[in-house]
This record gives sequence, C-alpha cells and structure tokens, in this order.
Amino acid sequence: MRPLRLLLDGFGSYREPADIDLHDVDFFALVGPTGSGKSTVIDGLCFALYGTVPRWGKENVIAQALAPAANSCRVCLIFEAAGQRYGAVRALTRDKKGLVHTKEARLERLDPQIPASSPLTDLLAASIEPLAEGPDQVKAQVQGILGLTYEHFTQSVLLPQGRFSEFLHAKAADRQGLLVELLAFGVYELVGQQARRRAELARERLAAAQNARGDLADASEEAERLAAERVRTLAALARAAEEKLAVMGDLGAEAELAARRAQAAAGEAALLAEVCAPAELAGLAIRISAADKLVAERTAERDRADRAEWQAQQARDALGDKASAERLREAYQNRRSLEAAMQRLERELAGRLAEAEGRRADLEAAERKLQGIFWRPQLLQTGPARRPSGPAPARRRPPRLPPSRAGTWTRRPGSLLTPPLPWRAPGRRLTSLSRSMRSLTPTRR
Repeated sequence: MRPLRLLLDGFGSYREPADIDLHDVDFFALVGPTGSGKSTVIDGLCFALYGTVPRWGKENVIAQALAPAANSCRVCLIFEAAGQRYGAVRALTRDKKGLVHTKEARLERLDPQIPASSPLTDLLAASIEPLAEGPDQVKAQVQGILGLTYEHFTQSVLLPQGRFSEFLHAKAADRQGLLVELLAFGVYELVGQQARRRAELARERLAAAQNARGDLADASEEAERLAAERVRTLAALARAAEEKLAVMGDLGAEAELAARRAQAAAGEAALLAEVCAPAELAGLAIRISAADKLVAERTAERDRADRAEWQAQQARDALGDKASAERLREAYQNRRSLEAAMQRLERELAGRLAEAEGRRADLEAAERKLQGIFWRPQLLQTGPARRPSGPAPARRRPPRLPPSRAGTWTRRPGSLLTPPLPWRAPGRRLTSLSRSMRSLTPTRR
C-alpha cells in the first residue's frame, strides 16, 4: 500500500483543511515540535482506512476525531495497492446533544490515469467503481484489499505512539515480551503448543505401532500363505455345509407338508368310515373305492416323506457339527507344528552325528599316531663312533623321553629302548576310550 494524498479537515489538531501530498516521495519524516500534529497525520491515515485510531483505546470511540470546538470533520485518503488506485472518504458530525456520528464513509476505485498531483476533487471525481459504503463495509473492503486486519496493520505497519519509545528503553526480557505483543508473536507460542501435542501423539502412535509389529514377529509369507489356504478350505467347507443345510431344510419342509396332508387324509378317512350311508344309496361302493385309493396314495406319500426325512437325518449326521470341524482344524495345525519341530530335531541330530563322527575319526587318528610313537624301535649306537674327518660336529643331546608313572625307560641288549610296563599298550586304553565314545554317540533311528 502506497499513500498518495491525505486530506485532514477538522480532524484532531487540524481545524483547517490540510492537504498532504506524498505521491512524489519514497521516504519521508514528520518533524516538528510537540503538539504540531505529527502523530495526527498518522492517525488520520489509519482512520481513513479502518475508522479508528490505536491511541483512542476502543475501536468504536470516534468522538476524539473531531478537533476542539469543531462540529464536523472530514478525512480523505488516496492510495495505491496492487496496481490499482483507491479513494477512502470518512466524515463525522456532532449533533445537538454532543454525540458524534458517522456522516459519510465510502470506498471507490479511481482512475489511475489522472495525475496524482491533480487537485483532490479531480482525483475523487475520477471514480470508476464504488466498492463499499458505510463504516463497517469500508473497513471490511480495505482488509480485503490490503490483506491486513486492523490488529495486524497496527502491529506490523503502524506502531502505536509511545510503544516504540517504550521498546527502546525497556530491559531485554521486557523488550522480548513487548515485541511479542506488538508483532503478535503469541500465535507462534500457540503453534508450538499444538506442535508439541501433535509430536506427543505421534510418539504414542509410534510406540503402539512398534508394539503391534513386535506381536507380529512370527508372521512370515509362508505362514500367511498357509493361513490363507486354511481360510479358503474352511470357507469351502462352510459353503458345502450351508448347501447341505438348505437341502435338509427343503426336505424337512416337504416332509412336514406331507405329514399334514397325511394327517388330513387320515382325518377324512375316519370321518368317511363313520358315515352310514343308506343301503339304497347308489354309487357308494365306487366312492369308497376311490377313497381307499386316495388313502393308499397318501400313505405312499407319507412313506416317501419318512424316507426323505430319514435320508436327510443321515446326511446331517454325516456332516458332523462345527465343533468337530474346529477340533480337526486344531489337530491339523498341531500336526503341522509337530512335523516342523521333528524336522528341526532331525537336522540337529544329523549335525551332532556328523560332529561325533568327525571327533571319532580324530580320536582314531590320534590313537594310531600314539601307537606309532610308542612302538617305534629306535636304534642307538653302542660301539665307538668313528670320528669324521674335518671339524667335529656339535654335540646333540639325546632325545628327551616322556617320563613313566610306574618306572623309567630301560636299555636292553641290542641297543633298543623299551618303555616301562604301563606305556607298552596305550592303544588298548584309546580303543576302550573310543568304544566308550561310540556307546555315548546317539544312533539315528
């Protein structure tokens, strides 16, 4: 929004008309002694747009707009916004009782081709379209054009008089609070509270989702496939059972109908049997024969109905109840679980058997190695050694022989070393040890 012209007539300290031209300046400063009307210029601009001034306190207090001893005032603002030119006019009057009323309030779109330096009457006369008329209507239309409410305008564009000085001389903590109040930053605190509540709710949902995922740790594609297959099987069984039950219902209805017909026929036959026809009545034998035939037919129908009912009962008994099907389903599931466990145990047993076989092979190799060590004859030189020509070789120590628990190594004639008695047959001990290991190794059935 860019103000171009401002007219103050009887407004505040301006008893006489004052035309303020701002169309050819980008920045300006209002200077002058105290009481010269600097703040009134800003108040007039705000009053022309929104119909009130921040330092009046309440928005509906307009009596302070009139200059002292003035009975009427008029404020006119020409401004541009979004490439369009607008004119806002407000006029107040004082009645005989001293009450101040709004005499005129209108907002119009003006022709931007008219130079802004033209007389104010010419600018207002170049109206293209009336936009609003009335105090509240003009205020609402201005809010739509500027995109700012009165509160936002006085907090971001126009600072109330005295609040900026208070801001400059305030402490750091008070200055922050004053900024929050002036710029309406309190809304961000509300946004932060809402964000924290949403974050807490999101954490709770995340914890619930993680718990649900933990409950589904055993779920897999194979388990899902098996479950879907079981569901399809049970659904097919349910459809078959429903079809059988429908057939049984139809057969039961037919049997009930046949029973009623047979009962009615039996009642009719009983009534006919009690009838005593005169001897001279002609055709009575024929009617009786027809009645007997009908009774026979009804009896045959009843027999067929009884057979159908018996067959339906047999079919129903063959189907079994739902509890049996559930037990069979649970038994099938248990069987699958036991088969999986048995296969797992068989794999573990095979691994242990292979490990035992490897250990037994290592044990037999160690046994053969020990037998070769302890039973290998070692020849020792008994006669005088010939001294080789040349420098004498370094003397070697005799091999260090393992000690014996029951004795020491002895030298027999023929230059042979013979181990003591407990070491003569270590193979037997190893063989017995390997037999013990074989007895401990589990055999596969």
